[in-house]
Amino acid sequence: MYRAIHGPNNPHPNIASSLGNLGLVYQDMGELEKALEKHEQSHEMRRAIHGPNKPHPDILSSLANLGIVYEAMGDLENALEVCEQALEMHQAMYGSDKPQPDAPMARWVIGSVYRKQKKLNLAADFLEQSLEMLRIVHDHNSLHPQIMAVQSELADVYENQGGREEALAILQRNSETDGPKDGESLIQTDGIREDEG
Repeated sequence: MYRAIHGPNNPHPNIASSLGNLGLVYQDMGELEKALEKHEQSHEMRRAIHGPNKPHPDILSSLANLGIVYEAMGDLENALEVCEQALEMHQAMYGSDKPQPDAPMARWVIGSVYRKQKKLNLAADFLEQSLEMLRIVHDHNSLHPQIMAVQSELADVYENQGGREEALAILQRNSETDGPKDGESLIQTDGIREDEG
């Protein structure tokens, strides 16, 4: 519909948002190749709209979503690269500590990549930053699935670092709620929803 309204080859924010949302649906369905394709199309269109080197919230969202898909696909190198770009853009736009939804997601993906690479100190740092920002973004709702999922991943890191008491405390808190089940990762399915304003 948007292509009919705005033209088939005309970059438009609504088309870019729709492509990003298609990517999220494909992610939720587990069709990661299709998700990646739609997120890449969305990202390229946003760069065409806003400028290839200009920081913009839409580009920041598409970078975070690309990182989530790359991480889910096991492409840790590309996940790390696009999430680092997202953090640099976030820094340029907002400063280092402003908790926009994309910043904790990028930090979460980076922490997850480092955990998988067994770089546990770096993993803990990024997951702790993500958790702190997610708590602000979600108004300190400890039952929010993203917060619980990051806590579970952080508990795994702590345990692998020998911090069993810290890991146990987190896991006990999570077991008292109806959050993500053992081994479930929302990082793979809970991207940044696109606003079609």
